[in-house]
Amino acid sequence: MKYVRIITLTTSFLMPLLAAAQGTRGGSGAFEDVIATLEDSIDIVIIFLFLVATVVFLWGVVRYISSAGDEEKTKEARQMIAIPGPGDVPKQ
Repeated sequence: MKYVRIITLTTSFLMPLLAAAQGTRGGSGAFEDVIATLEDSIDIVIIFLFLVATVVFLWGVVRYISSAGDEEKTKEARQMIAIPGPGDVPKQ
C-alpha cells in the first residue's frame, strides 16, 4: 500500500508538467523534447512490464495444470497466477 501512495503522489505532481509540455506556441523546445523522450521511455517500460506479467501468469497456469493435484505445487501456482494482477503486490 505504501508503494501505491508513492506512485500516486509522484504521478499527481508530474501530470501538470505533461500538460504544460503540449506546446501551444508551435515551437519545439528542449523541454518538449525531454518530455517526449520521457513519454517514449515510459511507454516502453509499461509494455515490457505487461509482457513480463503475461509470461508469469501463463507460466503459473502451466504449473497449475501440471501440478497433478499436489497441494503444495497447486498453492505455489495459484500465487504465481495472482501476482501479476492489477494492483497486486506479493505479500511476504
